[in-house]
Amino acid sequence: AMVSKSLQIAAVALAVIACASAAPSGKKAGKALVECGKLSVSYCDPQFGCHLDSENVCFFDSSLPTAEVNCTQSLIDAGAAVAAAQTALVTTISTVKTINWGVMQNTSAVMDVLKDSAYKYDQALKSYNQSLIKYNTAVFLLQQYSDALDALEKTCSATVPPPPPTCPALIASAQAKVAQANASVATVWIQVTLAKSMLDIAAGPVDAAEAAVVAGTTAAATRYAEIAKAMAQATAAK
Repeated sequence: AMVSKSLQIAAVALAVIACASAAPSGKKAGKALVECGKLSVSYCDPQFGCHLDSENVCFFDSSLPTAEVNCTQSLIDAGAAVAAAQTALVTTISTVKTINWGVMQNTSAVMDVLKDSAYKYDQALKSYNQSLIKYNTAVFLLQQYSDALDALEKTCSATVPPPPPTCPALIASAQAKVAQANASVATVWIQVTLAKSMLDIAAGPVDAAEAAVVAGTTAAATRYAEIAKAMAQATAAK
C-alpha cells in the first residue's frame, strides 16, 4: 500500500528532528526525546512522548511510553519509504504512458473504421440516388413515347380526313420506341433495387462503427479517469 505524502514527510522530518534533538545515548523513558512544544500539530507524535492538548498545542506527556531513538535506522527507514514512493511514481508514469498510447491507438482505429464505412455508405447512397434519377427519367420517356403512340394511333384510325400513307411505318417506329423505353425502365429498376441493397449493406458497418466509437470513447474516458486517479495517488504518495 502507498504511504501518504504527509506521513512520509512526517517520517523523514521526525527522524531528523529526533536525531538532532536526542542525546548521543538517547533519552530515558519518562523524558521527552524532542522539544514537544516546538513541534507543529502534524509532527506531534506519541512515539516521541509528545501529545496534543485540547487546544492542539503539542506538549510532553510523561505517561506515554518512549523509546531510545536509533538515528541511523530511523533515517534509513524514512529514506526507504520515500525511495519506494519515488519508484512507484516512476512505474505509474510508465504505465500511464503505455495505457494512454493504447487508448489513443484504439480510439484512432475505431474512428478510422467509422470514416471508411461512412465513406462507403455515402458512395452507396450516391449510387442509389443516381439510379433513382435514371429510373425517373426512363419512366418519363416511356410515358412520352406511349402518349405519342396513342395520339398517332388515333390519327391513323380516323377516316376523315384519310390517314396519311405513312401511318403504318410511323406506328411501327413509335411502338419500337415504347418497347425500348419499357425495357430501359425494367433495366434501370433492377439497378435501383441493386443500389438499394448495397445501401442497406453499407448501413450495417456504419451502425457498427458508430457503436464502436461510442464504446471506444466511453472506454477512453474511463481509462483517462483511471489514469488521472493513478497519477494523483502516485504524486500524493511521492
